Amino acid sequence: MTSSQNKRVVQFDPLELDLSTAELRRNGKKVRLQEQSFQILEMLLEHPGEVVSRDEIQKKLWPDNTIVEFENSVNAAVMRLRQALADSADSPRFIETVPRRGYRFIAHVDFPAQSAEPPVTGSAARSGRRISLRMLAIAAVCAAAVWLLAMSMHWDPGQLISRSNHVTAVAVLPFENLSHDPNQAYFADGFTDELITTLAQIRALRVISRTSVIQYQGSKKPLRQIAGELHVDAVLEGTVMHAGDRVRITAQLIQAGNDTHLWAETYERDVRDVLQLQNEVARSVANAVRVQLSAQESSRLASTHSVDPRAQEAYLKGQYYANSLTDQNCTRAIDYFNQAIAADPNYAEPYAGLSGCYITLSIFGPLPATEAFPKAKAAALKAISLDQGLGLGHAWLAGVYFLYEWNWKDAGVEFERSLELSPGAADAHIHYASYLIAMRRSDEALVHLRTGKTLDPISQRTNLEIGWLLTTARRYDEAIRQFREVLNVYPDFMAAHTELARALYHKRLQKEAGAEWLRAYELSDDTEHEKEALRHSYAAFGTEGLLRTNFDMAARAPNPKTFEFGALSALLGEKDRAFKCLLSAYRGRNQGLAFLTADPDFDNLHSDPRFDDLARRVGLP
Repeated sequence: MTSSQNKRVVQFDPLELDLSTAELRRNGKKVRLQEQSFQILEMLLEHPGEVVSRDEIQKKLWPDNTIVEFENSVNAAVMRLRQALADSADSPRFIETVPRRGYRFIAHVDFPAQSAEPPVTGSAARSGRRISLRMLAIAAVCAAAVWLLAMSMHWDPGQLISRSNHVTAVAVLPFENLSHDPNQAYFADGFTDELITTLAQIRALRVISRTSVIQYQGSKKPLRQIAGELHVDAVLEGTVMHAGDRVRITAQLIQAGNDTHLWAETYERDVRDVLQLQNEVARSVANAVRVQLSAQESSRLASTHSVDPRAQEAYLKGQYYANSLTDQNCTRAIDYFNQAIAADPNYAEPYAGLSGCYITLSIFGPLPATEAFPKAKAAALKAISLDQGLGLGHAWLAGVYFLYEWNWKDAGVEFERSLELSPGAADAHIHYASYLIAMRRSDEALVHLRTGKTLDPISQRTNLEIGWLLTTARRYDEAIRQFREVLNVYPDFMAAHTELARALYHKRLQKEAGAEWLRAYELSDDTEHEKEALRHSYAAFGTEGLLRTNFDMAARAPNPKTFEFGALSALLGEKDRAFKCLLSAYRGRNQGLAFLTADPDFDNLHSDPRFDDLARRVGLP
């Protein structure tokens, strides 16, 4: 065997790491890498896609008898490693920071398969290398043997999975309803949604959120174009035929770059086995794209649970209406979720659906927080009691703790639990970012915001929420860019104009802010008389006049929203009125108070003792 064959080179484009010589190279040129940074990189590469904890790094690099200020030392070593990789903590290509836990290597890695022997390194620490890389070589030999055996047995090549290209990101397009009954559309949509939710539990796979892919329902765009717009490697599409108690599902996974079929299958099952079928499809997709499942993920996808067909049908109808976020449809969704619970009281998902609808009706609709959130909490707790692994149940419970009970500690625990169970859920990342911003931990929040955006790249709602959170984090330039990106695609999106105006206003770009606010008012359902008054005020008195006129209109409204009116009062320097509104919001447990200390709209109230008193009552940092 030649010396070149003894080399163990791990590749992650455009870099490669020679484990035998501890050399890092970029496009063939050596990159300087310090010993501690090499050891951290080696640990990360042993477990790609998995979190390597800071405790593990400490034990390997600084044994118990070593006196060192560990926190600063590991931060410095990781920073030097990122510099060598030309990586960024804010927008990582290789090393992702997992707040308060450790680090994860997120790029695709090509492992060597020439030898089953462990690498010989230049230090004693590296000679005790874990066995995982050795096993990869053995696995490669076994895989080749299985392939040759398949060929010798004349297996149907159509049943074999193409593994020529690595896939890390997938879009599940809305499955087509073949039932020739528009009233069955809920079933196909529901199956799509639940499949996305199931796949989002796989940490090593990036799965685009429903709110982005739903825009391609019925689209005639080529798959390659859709994949490019969503920044994914592969597209999963299929059809659903639902008739009586039987359901027929076809699904195929297509490599976007070359239109290669990676996997295809047809299933015909009893409708009560749909949940099991979703898990089966998810396992097949993970296998097709070479994703290694954790023990927890494998266990979750292997679990089986049959549901009463009446409960399944009612739940899918509930989800169909809940997705619209309108008051009327959320009320209809609650009715369907209750029907599902009546048919199968041990079915966890409808309880989670109920919890989400009650929170939605309080935030966006007419239901008082004091009525909505206790119901949401009871439903979320019931969902979790039936299924501890239901990420959505933990997410909604976190929302209750965060927005209503102001129980910051338990909110953080539940948000983290929901992310652990559904690491690929865009909403989970964005809602956790909301919590982190309220806790004034904006750097951590930005990591989750960017993850949320990659998972839900073209959703109006998601991109609006990201922009709003950037404003709240005082990242005004980024917020302005975010809102303008949204408006480039949706120029008549009123809320985006409003939030862009806020970001510009806090950036002290008053003229530009006024123009955006006026545009938002023009798109509103205000009367023509009210719009004319706003135009006149802006023309005569600029942005200040525009806000004053809007303030007067809001004051005359029969039931002005106390928190929002308080924010407008604060912007205009009407401190007494602002505090009157905020105290009313406090008595009503308004969810906006969770952001009281973080929201820049209230910055000019911070010097007033009444602000400290209110923040203390809410318990905010």
